[in-house]
Amino acid sequence: MPGPADRIFRRIPPLAALLISPVLGTVFVLGFIFLTLAAMAIIPVKLIRRGRGGRAAGLFLAGAVLLGGPAAWGQAVSNEMCINCHKLPLQMKLKDGSSVSLQIPAADFGKSAHGSLLLCTACHTDIKKVPHDKLEFEDRRALSLHYSRACTSCHGGKFKEFQEGIHWRLLSAGDRRAPLCADCHGAHAITKGGVAKGFTPQACAKCHEKPYRQYETSVHGRGLIQNGAKDVPGCSTCHPSHTGQDPRKMEFRINIPQLCADCHQNKPLMEKYGLSSQVVSTYLEDFHGASISLYREQRNLPPRLTAVCTDCHGIHDILRVKDPDSKVVRENLMRTCQKCHPDASLNFPASWLSHYPPSTTRYPLVFFLRLFYFIFVPAIIACMLFHVGLDFAAELRARRRSRKERA
Repeated sequence: MPGPADRIFRRIPPLAALLISPVLGTVFVLGFIFLTLAAMAIIPVKLIRRGRGGRAAGLFLAGAVLLGGPAAWGQAVSNEMCINCHKLPLQMKLKDGSSVSLQIPAADFGKSAHGSLLLCTACHTDIKKVPHDKLEFEDRRALSLHYSRACTSCHGGKFKEFQEGIHWRLLSAGDRRAPLCADCHGAHAITKGGVAKGFTPQACAKCHEKPYRQYETSVHGRGLIQNGAKDVPGCSTCHPSHTGQDPRKMEFRINIPQLCADCHQNKPLMEKYGLSSQVVSTYLEDFHGASISLYREQRNLPPRLTAVCTDCHGIHDILRVKDPDSKVVRENLMRTCQKCHPDASLNFPASWLSHYPPSTTRYPLVFFLRLFYFIFVPAIIACMLFHVGLDFAAELRARRRSRKERA
């Protein structure tokens, strides 16, 4: 052993060594953790202030992995570790010169439907190490399109429905404006159970602003948005969220009466709002409704249909029938009829009984005339049958009497 020959080494008693070793080991480990945490808290902040957020995130995660141990990498990419970096104001530069924030509000993500169920790497499958491999996207939409594929791994059923709708057809045709999952549901603050009905119009408004502006002032929009009436139709009531079809197509148009019937034939619902539940049945009995029913049965769509509900009442701007601006209020009804009947005069809509069956209080003359013919016609037919029966019986008696006389 090197050293002076007269150097004296004292042997530590085994019991003392047994007690001192854990204490020294603990002090060393705690010191290491303290120094690492201090570095993780101070250095990244300085880097961020200097505009080097990416390096800060890498350093932060490297420290976390160092503390957790290399063997813990698989578990190291926990949501908490991702949030520890992405709660910072990180930015990603895109090829078009713009940048996108990588900051994730921890509270929103924790409350989301995915916060307690999925790891961040379940969607960000291209994150394999820290610091991350550099990802490059042309623009923000290219980034959204890249990560939209992650939804299909868990939500295959909804994705299949989505493939049946108009939005998927637009995407498939190369229209990058068509909505992706995250455009409606959000990327990190996804609510449980999907988009709430009351929120649907606002979500649709991001792309369909003009119809939304019409809808929010309509009788339906005011009921849902302003009064919170959940039984009032929102966008997805008529245009299903995932399977919505092109409303400009004839296949959609011919089903409009059935769409309206889903609510307006619901007697308890209509009674709640003081409306008739017979508007659809009376429509189907008149010329317009009978024509639609015939086309549906024959599956033979003409180039132009007769009037459906939206032709008279409006589409997204439907108002109460007593509203002065309503298309079907008596003062405006002639102009509405003239869209299809250019020669219509003031008397033209006056002949229409609206969607209410005649009664003693509403259109009494029509009611009593209908009642008269309802009784008179069967009575006439019964009298005729009775007359024919009497004549037939008299004829039989005359023939029997003639046979007896000849016998």
